[in-house]
Amino acid sequence: MGRSCGFVSIGLAGLVALCAAFASGFDHADGPTASVVAAHVCPVGAAEVGAFRGAARVHQCAHGAKHGCALFAPGTSPEYMEAIYQEIAEATQGDLARFNAEGSSWSFSPGSTPTLTYSFPPDGTFIPAAFSSDMAGTNTIHQTLDSLYASAGGRATWKQIFRDMFDRWSEITGIQYTEVPDNGAAWSSTNYQVHGQIRIAMRPMDGPSGVLAFNYYPNATQGLRGNMILDSAEQWNFAWLDYRFLRNTIAHEHGHGLGLAHICPVREEKLMEPIISFAYDGPQLDDIRGAQHIYGDRFEPNERLEDAAQLGTIGFGQEVIIEEVSIHSMSDIDFYRFVVPPEGRVTIVVEPVGTTYEQGAPNSNGSCPTSGSNFNAKTVGNLQFSLRNSVGNVLAAVAENGFGEPESLVQFEVPFAGTYHIRVSVAAMNGVVQMYRMRVRVDGPDAEACVGDLNGDGVVNAQDLGIMLSHWGTSNAVADLNGDGVVNAQDLAELLSRWGHCQ
Repeated sequence: MGRSCGFVSIGLAGLVALCAAFASGFDHADGPTASVVAAHVCPVGAAEVGAFRGAARVHQCAHGAKHGCALFAPGTSPEYMEAIYQEIAEATQGDLARFNAEGSSWSFSPGSTPTLTYSFPPDGTFIPAAFSSDMAGTNTIHQTLDSLYASAGGRATWKQIFRDMFDRWSEITGIQYTEVPDNGAAWSSTNYQVHGQIRIAMRPMDGPSGVLAFNYYPNATQGLRGNMILDSAEQWNFAWLDYRFLRNTIAHEHGHGLGLAHICPVREEKLMEPIISFAYDGPQLDDIRGAQHIYGDRFEPNERLEDAAQLGTIGFGQEVIIEEVSIHSMSDIDFYRFVVPPEGRVTIVVEPVGTTYEQGAPNSNGSCPTSGSNFNAKTVGNLQFSLRNSVGNVLAAVAENGFGEPESLVQFEVPFAGTYHIRVSVAAMNGVVQMYRMRVRVDGPDAEACVGDLNGDGVVNAQDLGIMLSHWGTSNAVADLNGDGVVNAQDLAELLSRWGHCQ
């Protein structure tokens, strides 16, 4: 069998009980303060371990287990969990390559749009057992979900939930997903002309609760890569928070299908934590960083001038904002192309994005430790950028600030109308995957400069004050408003006098 990752739930009854118990306390706008609780383990002597490159996971199961990971309901005995994982380890022993971010990913032709197909095998397709106590059976995904969603729009509704999940991963990675017909070929078939590269099936596993789903990693046996199996005994039409139970489950599972493993500790912050939660919807910051470490962002490949991502024509008073993009290594470069009208003045702000959160590897028995090390995703790379003309010649280079701070070019008067390029990279890096947000604004020749707007967002506010204070006593050209060669009280007074201006 191929390498897989299991997902286990307490079932609908447990969900309803937990939701009722937590209904009185919300500290999230869209979910309860607590999650559906389960424990994550790997088999004895085969704990999931990882070399963390920033927060992009490079994981494997130690000591040759080679199978992935699983979740169990609260109260499940350690003996049962160990037995199940031992069975999975034995079923997959010797079959798989070692998992890492480079080796366990989908491969795409250089320069092409990355594309994956998926399909739902017809009911009756035989789905083998994944391990000795697992139950082989026939696929029932259409019958089961059609029945569960009969009063909520039927097949169109549940298929849309899957489409939405794939669309979200597409926004993050640039991978394009297409549903194709499935002729019911054997579950391990490699004939992708008659079914998807990823196949999604449903059959009985262990009854309500217990095992919820499996997903194979991209380095599984050919024909099983990325395949997902859901337990038909679960109540997949649980409608709370727009079917978040199903949506977060399949988004988590396809995260494994892309090559991501679990991350600890459990803080209800990350989709790939080993405990399902309703506190978020789909992939979060760490999940996005992990996926972009493997595949890049949605504009890839844009490392060369000729492959620059197109921003189009930006007219006077218009602004383009690019989000959820990243520099994933020291050698990574992002080029963007845009067109400026005559006498345009260009403002560009490249701002690092990230928060500080805990991360760490599971314990030796696979459970999550109660704490991890703090990781600041905002200070991985020291961003820099340059504005270039149509053939790539540098007009302005911006690298004034340090890690965690934005870089800005404010109202730069371009020499003539036409095509220009922005080249984003890092001057230094202490990990991988620095996410960033970029704003590009074009103003006309009569626009006045917004003195004190150090980050170019169009208003003098607390962010600008923070930038100034971080450069206090230096000769930083951006924060030295009066040009006397030092950032001091005179510059602060100038900034405060313009507080709230330029909106």
